[in-house]
Amino acid sequence: MSFVLEKADKEKYLLVIAMTDTQRFYLHRSIAMQKVFFRNFEHVFDINFPVEISFEYDFDYAIYKYYSGYALCKDLVPCESLKDVSDHQALDAKVDGYIIEEIVENLLLTWPVQYRKRISRLIAFRKWIAFLSRKPRVKLFLEHGDFNNENVLFNNRYMLIDFEFGAFYQPVGFDVYSYMRSVGHRQNDDLSEMKLRLMDDANDVLDKEYNYRLKNMLIYYALFFFIKKHSIYKLFEIKKGR
Repeated sequence: MSFVLEKADKEKYLLVIAMTDTQRFYLHRSIAMQKVFFRNFEHVFDINFPVEISFEYDFDYAIYKYYSGYALCKDLVPCESLKDVSDHQALDAKVDGYIIEEIVENLLLTWPVQYRKRISRLIAFRKWIAFLSRKPRVKLFLEHGDFNNENVLFNNRYMLIDFEFGAFYQPVGFDVYSYMRSVGHRQNDDLSEMKLRLMDDANDVLDKEYNYRLKNMLIYYALFFFIKKHSIYKLFEIKKGR
């Protein structure tokens, strides 16, 4: 759950609260993967790093600068820039048991540990691995995992956000496929299409076990507790939630 906060001088920030184990997992992962993407794409994308992080309470939180002047990206420049970097840095590997194991292990790390076994047993997951195993070679690189025009913002420069599904050693092409699809350009890429299905099915596993009513009750309780105990209570005024 996130909230837009406003200081007395009208400068805005985004507060992201993580209270459940799953929320904590993705908050920590997003922060960690930001650093990885910055090292690989700092010349291509701006990265909005947290201005404050805390893991000291009964919940975790991160505060980011809120860029209200940015708009959703509609052009293909981010896609072309991503492809250019991956073309130069990707590992060209022969597909064998070791490579498949590396791909699977790194992809499964994008979900909390308690879900990984179930996700690996999904029909869509097994079909993707079987299709990938039949390829003679594969190019592997860092993957954003949710690279679409809603996660690329533009205001004279491109800003990349939401890194929680980032993964190492993934077949090149899925991020480009996802972005092109988000702006209305469909590509013939069977491997990426199959991965999109497995990602949707995997996230359904998480969603079905998530009690949204309880989530909202806990988050609003957490926010109240948070602003009462922390100095942010004196600095910010909550304007709206999302």
